[in-house]
Amino acid sequence: MEMNRIKKRTIFSLGTVSFGIKIVGAVLSFLVSIIIARYFHAEGTGLYSLANSVLNIFVILSAFGFENSIIKFASIYYEQKGYAAIRQLEKYSLLISASLSCLSFFIILVFAKKISVEIFQKPNLEGMLQIIVLAVFPICGIRIFSSLLKGVGRIKEGLLLETIFPSLFNAGFLIIYCIFQKTRAVTFTVNSFLLANIAACFCAVFLWKRFHSSLENGKNIDFIRQTFLKTSFNLMLVSATNYILTTTDTLMLGYWNTEMEVGIYNIAMKITTVSSMLLIAVNAVIGPHCATLYAKREMRDIIKIYERCLKKMFICAIAFLVICVFLRKVILGYFGPDFLSGEKVLVVAAVGQFVVLSTGPAATILMMIGYEKMHRNNTIGCALINIILNIILIPRWGILGAAVATTISLIIKNLIAVTYLRAVLKKYR
Repeated sequence: MEMNRIKKRTIFSLGTVSFGIKIVGAVLSFLVSIIIARYFHAEGTGLYSLANSVLNIFVILSAFGFENSIIKFASIYYEQKGYAAIRQLEKYSLLISASLSCLSFFIILVFAKKISVEIFQKPNLEGMLQIIVLAVFPICGIRIFSSLLKGVGRIKEGLLLETIFPSLFNAGFLIIYCIFQKTRAVTFTVNSFLLANIAACFCAVFLWKRFHSSLENGKNIDFIRQTFLKTSFNLMLVSATNYILTTTDTLMLGYWNTEMEVGIYNIAMKITTVSSMLLIAVNAVIGPHCATLYAKREMRDIIKIYERCLKKMFICAIAFLVICVFLRKVILGYFGPDFLSGEKVLVVAAVGQFVVLSTGPAATILMMIGYEKMHRNNTIGCALINIILNIILIPRWGILGAAVATTISLIIKNLIAVTYLRAVLKKYR
């Protein structure tokens, strides 16, 4: 009983610290968005958002789903003192990501003009894509080292890497540029992004290598590549379909609408994703813990953890929804007058995020207890719904149609996940 109380306090303490880190990260991310919005206006924000959306396709493919699978395998190996297996996990993940990142680079070099001119009809996007694609491997490196740190219990360091460092460096580079440069070349937004992720990746290597030296004299546990790759591939499909679910709107708006409308839409959506900072922080703490508990078949502990999370997150979800609805003009005003027309988008997106937050870490727990395929299929189905709804609603309602399509898809996805998880956990009560 005493041990359980200690575990609860540890989880609560880690959750509080993790949430604090995510809040700081959200503030820095907002600072970056405000600088870009005010200095480069809605058109520049739209081009930057499109470049990032295209980049994320290649990041997902190059990361190969390693983020979540590393957390799962590293936490199990670490619990069993299989330190050699963790080192193999690191090398294997970096090798595959580096190879896929090189492939991504050559694809963008060949097709940048076609993507910019023929698909999006935005010639200025070409140069931005050729610069930003260089960030693929640094971003993958950050995610791999961050996941390794989380898997071995260094959750705070892992969150600092993926949340604080990239935005901190990006904000710093942008501020220096805005102070010393009078011209407003929109390509600097991607230059700053690239430099920030390279700097953050060096920090990731330093933090992991500093801990890496302590992984000595463990047990001989085999690292089974086939199992790891199979799990990673399923999780890559989840990441890819999650990306479709959350970014189809931006890509389709880029095809049908102007840079200005894309910029307004993305700022409104970015505001609502602040609520996901809490969920990401909770997932970072609960994910490795649930993977370890599942390996020991301690399912009742997983049930207790999930139920406690739901109660607290529901209260936070209500608070966030109220703030977005009643302070929407004030919040959008910080980004400049161009963005005030995104009021309705902000309200619709806030409703979707309310449901996402209210359902808690259901998806993460499903992945940690062996239901990756179910989560993958759910995400694929909802991604298809999202594509269909965007095709129907964007030509009719513009940016509001994109918000409605994405919100409906997210609500369906999260309700299915929480319903399925409850059915699975019910067996162990």
